Amino acid sequence: MVGSSHFKQGMFMLVKKIMQAASSWYLVKELDSQSFVKARLIERSRLLAIWLAIIAMACPVLAAIGWIYNISVLTRGFPNLPSMQHNTAFGLLIGAIGLLLSTENIRSLRSRTSCFLAIILLILGLLTFSEYLFSVDLYIDRLFLFGLSSQSNLFLYAGRPAPQAALNFILLGLALFSLNRRWVSVDRGQTCAIILGGNALIAGTAYSFSSSQFYDLFSKIPGIGMAVTTSFGFLALAGAILFRRPTIGVMTTFINNTRSSALARKVVLICVLLPPIVGGLTSIGVIIGWYDSAAQVSLFAVVIIGAILRATWLATVHAESEEIRARAAFDSVKAMNVDLQEAVETREKVLAIVSHDLKNPLNVISLAGALLQQPELLDTPLISGLSTQVHRAVHQMERLIGDLLDFAKIKGGTFAVDMCRNKPIEFISPVFESMRVLADAKRQHFIAEVSPTLKDVNCDTFRIG
Repeated sequence: MVGSSHFKQGMFMLVKKIMQAASSWYLVKELDSQSFVKARLIERSRLLAIWLAIIAMACPVLAAIGWIYNISVLTRGFPNLPSMQHNTAFGLLIGAIGLLLSTENIRSLRSRTSCFLAIILLILGLLTFSEYLFSVDLYIDRLFLFGLSSQSNLFLYAGRPAPQAALNFILLGLALFSLNRRWVSVDRGQTCAIILGGNALIAGTAYSFSSSQFYDLFSKIPGIGMAVTTSFGFLALAGAILFRRPTIGVMTTFINNTRSSALARKVVLICVLLPPIVGGLTSIGVIIGWYDSAAQVSLFAVVIIGAILRATWLATVHAESEEIRARAAFDSVKAMNVDLQEAVETREKVLAIVSHDLKNPLNVISLAGALLQQPELLDTPLISGLSTQVHRAVHQMERLIGDLLDFAKIKGGTFAVDMCRNKPIEFISPVFESMRVLADAKRQHFIAEVSPTLKDVNCDTFRIG
């Protein structure tokens, strides 16, 4: 029995949690859909950062498999192209691990470990770049090489990352620091990531044109340059850094549920994917022999310029539509303000009229109340007359309140008139009686005569009287 009660209690708590989660999701979707979509974009951005880091980690792993089993396609991508160096693979691997360990809790062990890996990247990049800059050998390039003959032509450069790769390691270390330390702003880290990604994108696209000056930048040594797999790994790491903190810096432009953010996401995706894809497709014609490299460059430029013009046109159309919508909204608000101002003015006028018209019945009731406080002056006919006058005053006040309701009905288009034939004396006499009470209070004589020969009129007695 005890186990059964625990089971029932557990099932009850489970159903309760499910109902709470379902109700909260429903409320978020119905009442705050804009925030819900933004939260979903942020979640997808962080998930994309993880996958990009895993892809970047796969590049050095595949290169290591290529070295072990002598599969050049895994280290070079294509024959006669620069190969990924061992130190480059080491840097890409710890960079991807550092990204996966980065967290917003800067005091956690994961964050400190990520900072330590960022320091290693900075040291690796600075020392390697110094080797090229000062033409020295700091004996850090062959840490992962064994049995290489010192008589080899490339002995000094075996295992050494290309100058562009060394520069990217410096940028990667700074960007990784920005994700784990407050004193390095995330904006600066994202700027480093953008430069890193642009460097990798240029190097990767240059392979389509066999333009070695773009993938062996800063180096005039044959066989030294950023490999295709290296540029792909750096490009993945740059994207991972940007998507890791989507709520800060330049990435805030891309996570909003607006048409501008959607257009920005499309433009960036085109800018990243289009150059290498177009470069690869145009190189097919050179390989087949349809045209030479000069024609390939021209064809590439035409396609890229066409894409830029199309993106510009789409942005212009989008901006124009947004401006039209903004003007329409402004005109609508302006018209609403005019209507509101007219309504306020009408309300003030109606209140002024009603407050003025309410004085007469209120004065009648006030005078009747004053007379009723003097019993020595009262007799049966006077009491009867006062009650009749109070009744008429109340009736008149009800009519004024009804007029207010009629005003609202006129605004709403539901006003209706109750027409019937009446004798003029029937709706003129109550007005005379109320005026006679006011005249008597001031010791004045009020005389009104209505001809009995007046014909019946067709009117709404309640509103006319």
